[in-house]
Amino acid sequence: MPYCSSLWSNTTQANLEKLQAVQNFACRILCGAKTIDHVTPLLKDLRWLSVRQQLYFRFAVSMQLWFMPGGGGVLPEKFGRGVGPASQNPYPFFAQNL
Repeated sequence: MPYCSSLWSNTTQANLEKLQAVQNFACRILCGAKTIDHVTPLLKDLRWLSVRQQLYFRFAVSMQLWFMPGGGGVLPEKFGRGVGPASQNPYPFFAQNL
C-alpha cells in the first residue's frame, strides 16, 4: 500500500474506500477470516494502518523529514539561522543566490 501513495493521496473518497476494501480482503486472506468477521481487530493484530491512517502517517513523516533539522530537513539547511523575527536579513535564501 505505501507504494505510489503519493499518487493516490489526492484521490476521491470513493477510491479510498475501494483501496480500503482491497486491504480488508488481503487481511482476511492472511488471517483466514470469513467475510462476516470484523476486520478492525485483524488489522490491529497484523499492525496494519487503515488506508486513511497510512496517508496521514506518510504525510507526517515527509513533513518531519522536510522541516526538522535532525531528520535531514531541507529547509533548515537552506535557510539556516537567518529565518525568524530577529533576523538581520529577512530574505536570506534570496540574498545568497543573487
